[in-house]
This record gives sequence, C-alpha cells and structure tokens, in this order.
Amino acid sequence: MQTWGERAPSDSGRLLLDNPIKESVVFVTTLAFIFAVDPHKKKRQKTFLAHQGGTWSGKTYSIIQALVFAAIAYKYYNKKGKREPLSILIVGQDVPNLKKGAIKDFESVIRAIIDDFPPALRPIFEYKYNKTDKIATFNNGATIGFASFKDGQDAKSGKRHITFVNEANGIGWAVAEQLEFRSKVCTIIDYNSDAPFWYHHKMHGKSHVQLCISNFTHNPGVDEKTKRELIAKGRHNPEWRKVYINGQTGSTEAIIYPNVTWVDQLPESSDVSYGLDFGFSNSKTAFVKCVVSDGRLYVQLLFYATGLLAPDIAKEIEKAAKRHGLGNLKKSKKFIMADAASPDTIAHLRRLGYKRVIAARKGPNSVRDGIALVKSFEDLCIVDNPAFRLEQQSYKYLKDPMTGELTNEPDKKIGKDDAMDAMRYAIQGLRYTNKMQTN
Repeated sequence: MQTWGERAPSDSGRLLLDNPIKESVVFVTTLAFIFAVDPHKKKRQKTFLAHQGGTWSGKTYSIIQALVFAAIAYKYYNKKGKREPLSILIVGQDVPNLKKGAIKDFESVIRAIIDDFPPALRPIFEYKYNKTDKIATFNNGATIGFASFKDGQDAKSGKRHITFVNEANGIGWAVAEQLEFRSKVCTIIDYNSDAPFWYHHKMHGKSHVQLCISNFTHNPGVDEKTKRELIAKGRHNPEWRKVYINGQTGSTEAIIYPNVTWVDQLPESSDVSYGLDFGFSNSKTAFVKCVVSDGRLYVQLLFYATGLLAPDIAKEIEKAAKRHGLGNLKKSKKFIMADAASPDTIAHLRRLGYKRVIAARKGPNSVRDGIALVKSFEDLCIVDNPAFRLEQQSYKYLKDPMTGELTNEPDKKIGKDDAMDAMRYAIQGLRYTNKMQTN
C-alpha cells in the first residue's frame, strides 16, 4: 500500500503517469488515516483529512469504500471503556445531489464487495436501509447516514464519530465548522480544486489537517480510452491540466473576473464612489473605494470585518478615512452606496452623520447588470489585498445543474463575495453622481 500524504503533483507540462499502483490512493490514504486516529489521545493529532483531486481521481467512491470498511472494523470505545457502534454521516449539498452521488456510490460499493468477497464474509457487509431517514444500519450496529443542512444552526443537531463532507466547496463554512466540531473521531472532505474556498481560507496548514492530492493516475478504475482523452485535453489547455489533471488549486473559465491587474495604489481622480456591503452572521462587512481613471476601474478594500453594528461601521469608516487620507466622509459629496438588504442600518448611519449613505438598487438582474458594468471598463485594477485576492479567485458563475453550462449569475454557495458586492454597489454610485451632475 502506498499513501499519498501531502505530496502535491507538479504543474509541469509532463503529466503524472509515474505512480503505478493497484489500490486507489484515496482509499488507502483514507482508511489508514481513520485507523491512525486515537479519539482519546491528548496529544494533537491529524483528525481532518482533505481530499483535493482532479477529475476521475475516484475521490467520492474511494472514500465511501473506506468508510464502509471502517464501519465494520473500527472499534470505538467511549471514556467509560464501553464500545460504541460507529456512526458515520455523509453530508452533501442537498438531497438530489446525495441521491445522484454519494448514495449511488454507497450502493455500488456494497454491490462490488458482495461480488468480490468470499460468500462466508458477505454477511458482514449486509445492511438495512431506512429510506425516510436515509440511514444504512449494518449487522454490528454501525450506521452510515446521509444528510444535508441548510445553515450552521441546522448542522448543530447530533454528534457522530466520522463525518464525510462530499463536494465540500458547495457547502458553506458555517455548516462545515459545526460538523467538524461534532465529529468524535475525524472529519473528511473532498472537493474539486478549481478555485479556493473555505478549506483554503480556514483549514489549510493547521496542525491537525492532512491534505491528500490525487489525480486520475491514482485511480486504477480509469480505462485507457478515458486516460487518452484526459491527456489530449490537458495538452491543449494548461489551466485545465493544472486543475483537472494535476489536481492543483487554480482558476477556470467559471471565474467571473479572471483578468485582474493588481496595483499598489489608486490613481488621483474626481470620479470616486464608495460601496458598503453589510456583514451578517457568517459574512464580512466590506467597505471599498472605487475610482475611474482613463477608462479603467480601480478598487481598494478599505476595511473588512465581522460582527459590526451601525455604530461600529461608522467608527470603521472614520478610521479608514483617516488611514487612507479620504477626508471627512460625513461632509463629502461622494456617495456611499450600501446594501439595500439592511435599511435600518442605512438609516442608523444617516443619523450618525453619513447623509450620503443610500441604498444600492436591488432586484431582478441587478447582480447580473452590476457584473456587466464592472466588465464594461477597459481594465479592472484592484489594490493588492489578500482578502480581495481570495474573493476574486472564488467568485464564480453558477453552473446550471441540468446542463452543466455556466449561467450569468454568481454561485452564492462557494467562496466569498462581500467585497465583490461592495464593488458593484460603488459602481452604481459613480453612475448616480454622473447623472446628478448632468442634470
């Protein structure tokens, strides 16, 4: 058996075809990872396994395969020394995705085991499935259940020994955080690496996290025809090869603003407006300045924080104004276009002296129109900032679930969009200022 650990495939022109192994790397790594965990060990250990992989790396199927063997063989003893049947939860974005993906793979894994194992061993893997609760119960009492959660509060229900978050880049951090907290043994995730999401922002590099990167060469179930097709496509598309063959984190055609010029500072200009997106329970309050110069749009993130009420926002605006030499924004004639979803906060800010805070237009096609306005400029230039970089890399178009084609709307379930929304609002302010001046 060979484990893959944290070795990352290189992104050279040569495809990685030098790992001839019989077992799936994902299966071997997952099973070894689970059995290495001692849930009562006080010393810090690896309890979070992230599977990042390209297309056809067999992530979901192989992880479920490992979970089935763990359900049968892993022995968990509570603090009183009493053995507990293993409880495993597989979490998906929603029930339709679970039925098409994880549940279907689970049934396929069991069928393969029944076909391959000697008749004397097959009863070990027999189970009863409750369709209503979506829970499979094995003869030894171990369970594998399937669920989806609408938000972090919903995810607080129940504890289990192992949690597997399938296609984790389609599930929000608020849910993932609660699931990890309630896993007694370990948490496992898998995802495609087309763009950064909460794993890269919140988990990568922590001492208890192990990363496994795989691609189609680590899956013995891939036929030769598929390999040839993947290799051919990879040769003609370096970005596609980077993400879907080598399994590295990258950006794809789904990125809404793929071509950004990162600059050191904003130019001097009279065309100025500000955008303010309010943070709620799991999002940031983002305040940006937009400037138009020589047909180019320049944007700077002025502050980016959570847990701010109207008085806190007013103080942050004042501090940002002093830090960046913006003058007194209470007396400025420039507009601060704010998130219309919180009219009470807007009213409060106006009472605190920011009379030019007004609600940005929202409604049908407003997001699409705002994106089109940003793209109408000759170039999008952003003052370099780590938070803005992460948003730019993960701000992607939504895919139509029926056709797989990209839509014209952003995918709200992945990445962050607080600074991006603030930028769209600020564009409205620029147009509004020009209209006022014209009239």
